[in-house]
Amino acid sequence: MKCYWGLAGPAFHSCTDVPWLHLNEGVTDGSFWQDCAVLQGNITRSDPSQAQLFHLKPPRALRSIELGQPPRQRIPLVIVLMKDHVSCDWLDTDVVALFSSIHITDDVVTMKTSILEQYLKVASGRTCLLQQLYVSVDETTQSSDQCGALCVVCQVAPVTCALLPCRHACVCDSCFNALDICPMCRTRIVTFFNVSSALHGNHPNPSAEAVEHDRTQRRPAGGQE
Repeated sequence: MKCYWGLAGPAFHSCTDVPWLHLNEGVTDGSFWQDCAVLQGNITRSDPSQAQLFHLKPPRALRSIELGQPPRQRIPLVIVLMKDHVSCDWLDTDVVALFSSIHITDDVVTMKTSILEQYLKVASGRTCLLQQLYVSVDETTQSSDQCGALCVVCQVAPVTCALLPCRHACVCDSCFNALDICPMCRTRIVTFFNVSSALHGNHPNPSAEAVEHDRTQRRPAGGQE
């Protein structure tokens, strides 16, 4: 893990063009983004099999003036999580790095501290922008065994499908087979993700578990494609 404080916005988005080997070498030797960030921290290594809590601090206090006036051209904090070695045994689809841009509230921009954008890079060099899913949850549900993410159509089965392009995670497999449009926003369904384990406690991030399927693999009920 490595932190970059006050990184120029265009530099963050350029991570999509960096091959994995160059990224690994640059982050390790300190040359990556060396002229684009106000400050950069040291590399922190950890065991990926162990959950850990990190407290992050810049090498020195970062002044608001160094980030600029709104609209800012610099990101308060960018965290790069990556594998610390290169292996010829990896598949092209193996995740090798995660880039997170983070706003930190200050006296100039008082918006709550939050993640702004995240990019996921795989061993092939391909980079994907992670996007949130929209889940309908019953707020009256109290039990931790009942997460409330029930299909909005039948109201019985758990949600297993996130629809694209609208990104509503709102239906079960059975009801999905009968739909051509999203029941939440009426957008035509082009494809979908299987998010069952992510929404029901077996995975912390729906987008990380998602597996995309072609809409043509499912037969629509009572209509033409």
